[in-house]
Amino acid sequence: MLVGHGSIGSRFKDALVNLKIDKKDIYIVEKNKELLSVLKAQNFICFEDIEEIPESDGFELAGIVANWGPDHLPSANKLVDKGCNRLIIEKPISHSIADLIKFKERCKKNKLFVTVHYFWKYTNIVS
Repeated sequence: MLVGHGSIGSRFKDALVNLKIDKKDIYIVEKNKELLSVLKAQNFICFEDIEEIPESDGFELAGIVANWGPDHLPSANKLVDKGCNRLIIEKPISHSIADLIKFKERCKKNKLFVTVHYFWKYTNIVS
């Protein structure tokens, strides 16, 4: 799942495609309706909101959060709620230390893999 298709999000999408990830396995969340139309025409599965994404059906999901900075942590939490257990989050993760501490505790409790801004060749998230 890719949340945000700005300059960084589009780079991640292109890298996924270059890794031969099937477009039907790439969910893109983007608020820009014009951009969504273009992405849908390119056969990507697109949503305007994370809440529209179906729940995980027992398979592992990975997410990339590359939307507007203040939305990073809320988006990451929503992805975890949907079943994501591996995340790359663009920086800044949060403007609130208290929220960041809660997220850290959630990550530990649920054994989530989370990294910040590193490209996945350093994270092993795809494999």
